[in-house]
Amino acid sequence: MSEQDEVKWLQGLRVGDDRAFKVLFEKYYASLCAFATNFVNDPDVAEDIVQELFSTIWEKQMSFKSLVSFKAYLYNSVRNASIDYLKHKDVE
Repeated sequence: MSEQDEVKWLQGLRVGDDRAFKVLFEKYYASLCAFATNFVNDPDVAEDIVQELFSTIWEKQMSFKSLVSFKAYLYNSVRNASIDYLKHKDVE
């Protein structure tokens, strides 16, 4: 998928296009799960973190100014959610 295609899908996401959401989800899901697994050491928890992130993006119909900001948002959100999970796990 070219960068232009991704920008097109981001524009679709902004207007609630479920096909655009699906394409972006499929593009980033595996790499985000792997990224989260590096933090939490549990693939099931990592999947939950990533699914929750995409659920939030869809529900809030979030918009992003650029592809760079979208990618940064995804990875920063996964990192932060993973750290929050680990903090909560330590409290228990």
